[in-house]
Amino acid sequence: VTEKDGFCREYVSGEKKNLVSALEAQLSDKAAYAAGKLLKNMCRGDSFAVPRLGGIAQVRKVTARGLYTHYQKVLRESPVEIFYVGSADLEQVAALLRPIFAQLPREELLVLPPQTALNPAKPSHKNEKMDISQAKLAMGFVTDITNRDGRFAAMQLFNTVFGAGMTSKLFVQLREKQGLCYAIGSSYYAGKGLFTVNAGIDSARVEETKTAVLAQLRACQAGDITQQELENAKAAVLSSLRAVYDGPGAMESFFSTMALSGLDRSPERYAQEIQAVALEDVVAAAETLRFHSSYFLTGEGQDE
Repeated sequence: VTEKDGFCREYVSGEKKNLVSALEAQLSDKAAYAAGKLLKNMCRGDSFAVPRLGGIAQVRKVTARGLYTHYQKVLRESPVEIFYVGSADLEQVAALLRPIFAQLPREELLVLPPQTALNPAKPSHKNEKMDISQAKLAMGFVTDITNRDGRFAAMQLFNTVFGAGMTSKLFVQLREKQGLCYAIGSSYYAGKGLFTVNAGIDSARVEETKTAVLAQLRACQAGDITQQELENAKAAVLSSLRAVYDGPGAMESFFSTMALSGLDRSPERYAQEIQAVALEDVVAAAETLRFHSSYFLTGEGQDE
């Protein structure tokens, strides 16, 4: 819906309010806020530093005319990937879509650069204060293993063993046994070779928690991973792969990631790769991790 030289201003204004509300809601999740600030600091100069929804200041600058101009540019220049989920014959679906796309004013398409492992900015250890009761610690690591690497399955399994789940080393050792944190977990950003650990802690225990995280990593790098831990990790990852077909959203997420990474990998094929990983492969993947940066969010008046 357009008016004059742009989109309908009333519609644009409404969508801007919706987006600002979504961004404000993100600010209320302090764990996600701290994780995002860490990634932004580590990825300075890389597009990966740009938040998925942008920023509030950026949203407020959007105009109905400018947005329509951008929309036209997308139609002219942007590559398109189509994912179809359903029972109809693929060629039948393609026949329906071709005349629709034939009407678009397509020009020379943008050439998207291939994804590369992150070349991180200089290490950055930042502290910030907010009106919060529970401090948030985010630690960032880098690795040269991305989802285009033959060692990808081993790194994903290491992430599961190390911090992704309630049976992981970080959860069991730091939370359950040592009582250092209220919550803790790790994440692996396979497209860029980024690995993070995020924890909710008492602000006075930040250095103790950092030391304990690094100690667990060094132990894994020295081979302190059992065969049972590996089997548990494989079971968890294989279960998530089987869940890909539970709904269209999960399927689109998996296959779009593969397409954007230039990969032809099905859940079934990746499950075979997971099954083939040996214990020494997981240890070798752990050895590639290097601690890079940290971000610490603490409450006003709390000791750091």
